[in-house]
Amino acid sequence: MTIFFGPSVVLYAALIPMMGSAPDSKESIEQNAEIKITLRLNTLHTKQVLMQFENLLQRETDLQTSLRALDTTDGRIAEYQKLLQDAQTDLQTIKKKLIALEVENAKLAKQLPKRDQEEETPKPAERSDRLLEKILQRLERIEKRLEKMERRP
Repeated sequence: MTIFFGPSVVLYAALIPMMGSAPDSKESIEQNAEIKITLRLNTLHTKQVLMQFENLLQRETDLQTSLRALDTTDGRIAEYQKLLQDAQTDLQTIKKKLIALEVENAKLAKQLPKRDQEEETPKPAERSDRLLEKILQRLERIEKRLEKMERRP
């Protein structure tokens, strides 16, 4: 048994989803706009946090240089070590912020339609990649130096 539908039934069936999705499309447009703006704001926030990270790295390097220059009998060694530990703690905190921002960006990008993802998803900048590589190398060197300092009597 074959059932044939007339052209008006097929046309009506095709128009129902279009009519029903009109309010949804307005909501989705607003939602997409909100996601795009949030991605842009996260990009700005990431840039600021990276600058803070860069400043802290410089501070850490300066403190390490100062520690090396101090005489072992100098009473300020403990103070400088405390400042160095604080700088390293702040670096770890900022790194966590950067990771959280990147995770949020990835989640938001997944919510966008494919055509919008490509234009709104920020591309990793070469400068940021180089900076992160330098950060990792410095942290590894710091860790090795601290281990050496702890082994000393």
